Amino acid sequence: MSATKCSRSSRIMAILFVVVAVTIGAGFGTGIIVVPGESSAQGPAPVAHELNHIGAWGRLSPRGEVRALAAPSTMDAVRVARLNVVEGQRVEENELIAVLDAHERRQTAVSHAEAMLALAEARLEQTRESAKPSDIVAQAALIASQRQELAQAEIDLTREESLRERKASSQSTLEQAKLKRDQAVLDIRQSEAKLESLKTPRKTDVVVAERQVDEARAALRQAEADLRLTEIRSPTAATVLRIHARTGERVGERGVVEIGDVDQMYAIAEVYEADLARVRVGQPARVRIPTLKLEVAGEVERLGFVVQRKDIFNTDPVADTDARVVEVWVRLGADAPPAVAQLSNARVEVIINVGGTR
Repeated sequence: MSATKCSRSSRIMAILFVVVAVTIGAGFGTGIIVVPGESSAQGPAPVAHELNHIGAWGRLSPRGEVRALAAPSTMDAVRVARLNVVEGQRVEENELIAVLDAHERRQTAVSHAEAMLALAEARLEQTRESAKPSDIVAQAALIASQRQELAQAEIDLTREESLRERKASSQSTLEQAKLKRDQAVLDIRQSEAKLESLKTPRKTDVVVAERQVDEARAALRQAEADLRLTEIRSPTAATVLRIHARTGERVGERGVVEIGDVDQMYAIAEVYEADLARVRVGQPARVRIPTLKLEVAGEVERLGFVVQRKDIFNTDPVADTDARVVEVWVRLGADAPPAVAQLSNARVEVIINVGGTR
C-alpha cells in the first residue's frame, strides 16, 4: 500500500513539473509581456509578468552595426602592404586604414597617366596658338619681296609687248616674260595662304588635339580608380573592433578589419512577429546585460522589415527554436556605461514597454 502511494505521488509530481515547465516556456514563446528575472551564468529566459511589456532576446551592436572592410572582389590573392590602425583606434570618415600590395604599381600607372595628360594639353595649346611672331614677320617680308618681283615682272612684260609690236623682239621672249609674271602672281598667292595659316590654326587640327586630351583624361580617371581599389578606407567615423589581416598577410573572406561606431550602442532585439504590431518607434525599453550584471534604459528607434528565424537562443530545452522574429533596434540611453562599447554581439535581454510608460 505504501509503495502504491509513493508511486502515485511520484507520477503527480512529474506531471506538475511538466505543466510548470510548459507554462513558463509558452509564456516567453508567445512573446507575452516579460520582465527579466535573476540572471544566471547561462542567461535564463525572461519570465512572463505584465500585459504591457514584451520580452525578447537580443544582441548588442554599434550604430550602423559592425562593418567588415575587405579588398575588392576583382582582386585575387592580395596581401596587406601596410596596416595603419590598431584595435580600439578611432578612425574618421575616409581615413586610410590599410594599403594592399598592388598600390605601388597602381601609383606608377597614375603618374604615367598624369604625364600623358600634360603632354596632350600642351599639344592642344600649341595647336590653338598661332605661329611664333618671328615666323609671321618672316612670311610677311617674303610676300613683300615677291610683290616687288611681280612689279618688276609686269614692267618687263610691258616692255616686251612694246618691242614685239615694233618687231624688235621675238615671240618666245614675250612668252617668257608672261610666264615670269604669272609665276610671280602664283608665288604671292601661296605665300599669303601660308601667312593666313600661321595666324589661324585649322579647326580640324584643334578638334583632333581636343579629343587626345579627352582620351588622356579618361585614362587618368581609370588609373586613379584602379589605385583606389588598393586602398582600404573607412566609410564612416568609427572604432576598429577587430583586425583580420596584418602587414604581409593575405586578405581572407573576413576582410582586413571590422569597424563600428561604438559611440552609440544599440540592442537589436528579436521580437516575435505576432508581437510586432504592438511595438512602436519611441517606446521605452529596458536592456539587461548579463555580462556586466546591469540593466540600462533604452528606446525603440527602428523596426525591421524582414521576418526571419531566430539567431539568439536561450538554454530552455522547450524554447521554440523555429520561431519567426523581426529585428527591433533599441537605442541605449545615456546611462549605458563605457564598458558596453566593448561588448558588440553580446547577448542581452530586452523588455519593451508597449503600454507607453516606463
